[in-house]
Amino acid sequence: MEIFHRLANVRKALGGSQGVFAKKLGLSQSTYANYEKGSRALPDSTKNALSRFGINLHWLITGEGSMFRSEKSEDKDDFRKIFPDVYTLYEDHQRIKKEKKENRGCSLCEIMWKLPSEAHSKVRDFARWQLKEKERVEAERAQREAERTQREAERVQQEDERIEAELKRYSDEVSEPEREYETRRKLPLYEVVAAGKPLESLDAGETFSVPLSRLHGNPKQYFAVRVRGESMTEAGIYDNSIAVIREELDLIDGKIYLLRREGEYTLKRYRLGNDMKPKLLYEDGTGREMKIHEGEDWEVVGVFCFVG
Repeated sequence: MEIFHRLANVRKALGGSQGVFAKKLGLSQSTYANYEKGSRALPDSTKNALSRFGINLHWLITGEGSMFRSEKSEDKDDFRKIFPDVYTLYEDHQRIKKEKKENRGCSLCEIMWKLPSEAHSKVRDFARWQLKEKERVEAERAQREAERTQREAERVQQEDERIEAELKRYSDEVSEPEREYETRRKLPLYEVVAAGKPLESLDAGETFSVPLSRLHGNPKQYFAVRVRGESMTEAGIYDNSIAVIREELDLIDGKIYLLRREGEYTLKRYRLGNDMKPKLLYEDGTGREMKIHEGEDWEVVGVFCFVG
């Protein structure tokens, strides 16, 4: 568990959202969020602010011990164990000051002059020990951070190698002719569709190449048909031209559709009349209409996009 995970646990233990907790620490929500995500290192000023809430900084940095400090500080507990004679004198002074009802306690610095020289040496030794302990904790933290950075660099290198190998494999699989037309799409070409009287059913035939830039959405939804007849000339669809169709089931008033009628196919403009009945119109200047009889079997195959 990293330090930013422990920071999140502190917030949950103390309660409150990121915004509320950031305000208690004197930070903006965005700055605190970066600390909790681990995208920014936690500065000493924020660690000191957490200490004022009773957080054990040794636990926060190393993960060792408990989250909250005990009522007696850890430094005093260590001092009591290592230098019992000095601490006994300190407690005696505190007790005497309390009995005399003085306003403040007595610090170690205030009683240093009463201690023998060997006690002075012990206090200095204790201070040196504290400094070495802090350096040891920081060194371990730096080592863990360096190991984590190394693991991340190895992971990124492995991912780059995998992507490079995948691209090379794909490049080897693509033939030269396919590379030549990588900006175009080959659509299946069907024969024959009528622009007038419905003709024979669609039969799969050759392919027809179109620019990919003219295909919107999924290219697999497009196909091409060869048109026979001159009933849609005013829409730019002439005899023997190639019309590109996109698979579409919904009808929109005014658009040209490829329709299947009684098993045969035709291109017509769809209109919805005032009586809300559908109409299939010719586009040859005659204003003719293809009648749709009640009970007749017809369906939408796709919408006309452009002439290739």
